[in-house]
Amino acid sequence: MPELDPGPRRDPETDAKAAKRAAHKEPSVPEREASLRMQEVVRRSAVVDIKLRIAFFVVIALLFITLNAVVIWLVYTLVKIDHELLTTAGVAEVERVVDSKVLMSLIGATAVQVGAVIFAITKYLFDTEKSVQQA
Repeated sequence: MPELDPGPRRDPETDAKAAKRAAHKEPSVPEREASLRMQEVVRRSAVVDIKLRIAFFVVIALLFITLNAVVIWLVYTLVKIDHELLTTAGVAEVERVVDSKVLMSLIGATAVQVGAVIFAITKYLFDTEKSVQQA
């Protein structure tokens, strides 16, 4: 059986030093440019994400304020109509437009609305599952 020549003996310490130098070598110009482009894309993506989150918040906040203003105006109008009916038309107490059930329903609906808006905003702005997947 012919003997195989293993070649010149290599020093493991020299091999380790050579591997370290190869690992820490400077990236080539195209690699550096690609890395810089990727960093710019990531930065722009983060800026766009922040702008979208701000726009989402503004839209939800305006919608929330508008809807609550409409509810307040509606309650005010109903109370005004109810007061006029009670004082001028002589409507009986049982025939009132605004009673405790109507007010409790509007207050309950407003509380649910506040909860839904807070949930939607916090779920979008602070979504932990999405940030864990990105990391």
